[in-house]
Amino acid sequence: LETAVSIDASTVKPLFIRLRDLLQDDDMEAVDCVEALKSDLEATSVNQELQELEKCVGQYDFEQASEILVKIAEKLKLSLNEQYFGT
Repeated sequence: LETAVSIDASTVKPLFIRLRDLLQDDDMEAVDCVEALKSDLEATSVNQELQELEKCVGQYDFEQASEILVKIAEKLKLSLNEQYFGT
């Protein structure tokens, strides 16, 4: 029985967008971003995908990590088509 945990899209979505950009730039800051996402999403249905994502980032496989990120976003019904406006 899978428990549905509601996610706060306003918190999580900017992290997804930021991580997408970091992965595209092969930026090691992606590691910290994955950690932040994990703490927000650890009790959700995407926990397994998050572990795969973390493994890919840890191995500097940013291309594979980007694909997993898109899958997670789709599963959570988050659009990654926006720009990240943070610093």
